[in-house]
Amino acid sequence: MGSWWCWGTMDPSLMVTGAAGKADLPFINDQEQVELNPALSMSSPLLKLQRQSAQKATTASLTHYPEPRQLLWNIFMTEIQTCFRIVCDRNPPYTARIFAAGFDSSKNIFLGEKAAKWKNPDGHMDGLTTNGVLVMHPKGGFTEESKPGVWREISVCGDVYTLRETRSAQHRGKLVENETNVLQDGSLIDLCGATLLWRTADGLLHSPTQKHIEALRQEINAARPQCPVGFNTLAFPSMTRKDVVKKKDVEEKQPWAYLSCGHVHGYHNWGHRSDAEVNERECPMCRTVGRYVPLWLGCEAGFYVDAGPPTHAFTPCGHVCSEKTAKYWAQIPLPHGTHAFHAACPFCATQLTGDNCVKLIFQGPID
Repeated sequence: MGSWWCWGTMDPSLMVTGAAGKADLPFINDQEQVELNPALSMSSPLLKLQRQSAQKATTASLTHYPEPRQLLWNIFMTEIQTCFRIVCDRNPPYTARIFAAGFDSSKNIFLGEKAAKWKNPDGHMDGLTTNGVLVMHPKGGFTEESKPGVWREISVCGDVYTLRETRSAQHRGKLVENETNVLQDGSLIDLCGATLLWRTADGLLHSPTQKHIEALRQEINAARPQCPVGFNTLAFPSMTRKDVVKKKDVEEKQPWAYLSCGHVHGYHNWGHRSDAEVNERECPMCRTVGRYVPLWLGCEAGFYVDAGPPTHAFTPCGHVCSEKTAKYWAQIPLPHGTHAFHAACPFCATQLTGDNCVKLIFQGPID
């Protein structure tokens, strides 16, 4: 899994935010092409895309087909050579449905030569993309009480099937008649190279905002957590300063943590157990040996399932979020490769290890 995107719903326009500022790009032409890079995010009341992890720029082609009662987006992602469609009703409750494959320049569905194809009993042709469009709907919606659902594959006609033996197998899975292709808040879409999170407008209204996350950052910094060894005050960098800090070798107030025990310290260059494992350190508080990494506050609000304080960190990347958000993503199996699954950090797509997340132990000021 190479990248993360976050989608939301409700208005047929697209806002692109980048280093050069903002520009509204309404879908008024047959096709809009947008160049994406790791620092670029796109957001609007209808469509919210957040690129979290990327090694190079990607061209995403989004084709809008206006219909009297529905909006259809034909999404083609160049980097992973896959395409799918999302059809949204114009009227409440704005139901969104997902379909595999997409239209070519002649507005005909196109599939690869090795893609599975068949004729249904009703005489209509159907098929699957070469590597599949997989969908998982969480049980209970996208809330703090949600549980992971079962991964399914979506066909060209929108039918739901069990997974194939491998992503590119020629034989389709079994038809699941009691499930639909309707997207719900928190649905995950896997494209064998990118994973997308679908958020509804109503779901985003009940989710924490960027301002709320910033308030949590200021609150935890106001508590003046200290390094238990150096006694210097620690502070999470602001969202605007975060990328600047990452370019430096060491930031004086940057919190670091031992992921085996959760003790939070300032940076120090001692405690190595061996030259081979540079990140393996012995915690001076409890003598536990484990990875020693900088902590970063997860900044994409759409990935949070609640508005709780940032008390837990993912292992081994060190991204920090609320307890329920960490435990939710720690239990989500994401497709990896042709038939494997593993949990990953939603903020950087790093595969989780150990217990997947750890509770952080901060030391307050001594004065």
